[in-house]
Amino acid sequence: MTLQSITNFLAYSERIGSGGQPNSQQFVAIQEEGYEAILSLLPDRPPYFLGEEERVHALGVEFARIPVEWDAPQLAQLEAFFEIMNQWRERRVFVHCAMNMRVSAFLYLYHTLSEDVNELEAHSKMSQIWEPEGVWEEFITNAKAYFKGA
Repeated sequence: MTLQSITNFLAYSERIGSGGQPNSQQFVAIQEEGYEAILSLLPDRPPYFLGEEERVHALGVEFARIPVEWDAPQLAQLEAFFEIMNQWRERRVFVHCAMNMRVSAFLYLYHTLSEDVNELEAHSKMSQIWEPEGVWEEFITNAKAYFKGA
């Protein structure tokens, strides 16, 4: 099993990888590739992976979840994301959601607002997964205004 088998897998850097919801064997592959922490942006309820935290901890990998509802991302969730990513700055981190769409938007904002990554470079990573629209386009616009004005 390889990381490329994970839906919409994308390596942002040596330190950060992302993808859609991994299955049991893919969690093992994530651990075998040297990722030390996994951050999920999915709610802990069906139809999403249940028991994920226990399975990840059994592999010796740190785990955190920020439950982001698809149709209602919140700035407080993005702040929590920045906080966790900064706490894990020295670790290899794999971030996932259902299809890597929530994650790609959050990582775009993290890289441009917290890591001073060039806007075009960060956007090119996100656009490999999707071009946000609707509530997600609005969320990105609001996050930029909020964090640049903060």
